[in-house]
Amino acid sequence: MSVFSGFCYRKILKMLVERSKQSSQSLTFQQLAESARIPKSYLSKVMNHKAELSHDQLYLICKHLPISKFHKDYLHLLLEYDRSSIEERRKELFKKIKDRQKQMRRTEDYLRLGDGPLDEKDQAKYYLDPIHQIVHICLDIPWFRQDYRRLATHLHLSCERLDRIMDNLDEMKLVHVDGCKTELLVKNLHLSKNSQFYRPWINQIQQLSRHKILSHDLSDNYSFSAIFCSDANSQIEIQERFLEFLKATESKVIDAKPERTMQMNFELLTWAQESGGSKDL
Repeated sequence: MSVFSGFCYRKILKMLVERSKQSSQSLTFQQLAESARIPKSYLSKVMNHKAELSHDQLYLICKHLPISKFHKDYLHLLLEYDRSSIEERRKELFKKIKDRQKQMRRTEDYLRLGDGPLDEKDQAKYYLDPIHQIVHICLDIPWFRQDYRRLATHLHLSCERLDRIMDNLDEMKLVHVDGCKTELLVKNLHLSKNSQFYRPWINQIQQLSRHKILSHDLSDNYSFSAIFCSDANSQIEIQERFLEFLKATESKVIDAKPERTMQMNFELLTWAQESGGSKDL
């Protein structure tokens, strides 16, 4: 369970206490009670759904918890939902909770990304033929910048097509080409999921990656797929954990020496579910 997968502030507090036992920042309910300036017996009643915390008491507890401001605000939202007795307001608060969960599961909130300098015309050229993106990222490797035509063999491109791609990247001001030498002007680009180019781009980049996996020695690549049954909260937590992994991976990539260009995919799909009926495949 993660903070943003829960709907009950009590369960989240219990989870944080239990999780802290696995780290050096061990927490106890006695410490939380002292932080909130309430007897431990009252906190026990709260945890057993026989009493409620006030927002001031939760504020004091949150000051003692090793969590971010976003997590603390989320706990207060859950408390507000739990204490409300007006059905209309509870529906509004529940929608806010769901919106907050979605907001905190966006890739943009975990990585240092920018939209880059591309206008709509250049975005269409860059993302609708994603070999442009692969060539562009490959040029982060100094050996390829010294002579970009070395990429032709690695990417199975004709020299003529590679030249056209390099001309396009130069026109987009992502690189500066001087003969066969290249200066990399822009390294990081990000395509928002809300972009009109996102669906055609993801479709093409997945086809390219699958072709790469099937047509090359598997010992050079790693591939994993699993089909399993779970529940909605687990799905949320899996996605959050991947985003946390992605953030840690970004730091690793930034510090690494650029020697090889790699691709990583993550897909979490729902094939069928118990409620709402089945969908056509």
